[in-house]
Amino acid sequence: MPIDDNIKRLLVEAELKNLSAGSVFSIQDISVALSKKQLLSFLSAYLDQGEVSQVIPNIYYKVKFSNLFNPPRALPPDLSKVLAAITRLTGETFQYDGGYCANRLGLSTQVPLYHVLHTNGCSRRFKLAGVDVVLNHTDDQRLLQYPLQKVGMAISALYYLGPNVVDDKIIKAIKDQLSPEEYAKLLSADLPK
Repeated sequence: MPIDDNIKRLLVEAELKNLSAGSVFSIQDISVALSKKQLLSFLSAYLDQGEVSQVIPNIYYKVKFSNLFNPPRALPPDLSKVLAAITRLTGETFQYDGGYCANRLGLSTQVPLYHVLHTNGCSRRFKLAGVDVVLNHTDDQRLLQYPLQKVGMAISALYYLGPNVVDDKIIKAIKDQLSPEEYAKLLSADLPK
């Protein structure tokens, strides 16, 4: 027997109350069977009040406020949580571009002005807290090994730097950033020659 819309609304509201501030979610994370249109309808009051925001279509953020400001200000959603919600919804895989990874691993001083990630999904772009996030489709599964993990970042940085730049000093710098388990995964990965 189908559940009445009012009961569904109450169940969604109860789940929303149980989500911690800063959570990013999609219809996939709601235990009640709903259409995307129903979820948007149920969330409309929260969206209007600023308690929930829509990050991109079908991905929502339970707004977290910082009390360091007077009055408190809404904090932007964490990119990794947004990507995790997209993954749960679509099954896509993401990996940061090599330039970003090289910088994060201390292999480059160049700082990207926006986030670029590789994905096995469609290419697209969106803004997160005023910063561009660019998702570039790739068929090269080697770039998507160990997605959004430190090992994956090391792999992406190695592909970005290329064989003419990578030397023993860079390998040592990467090894110093990884745990022994992570380094073992790196050695067993499909690395550039």
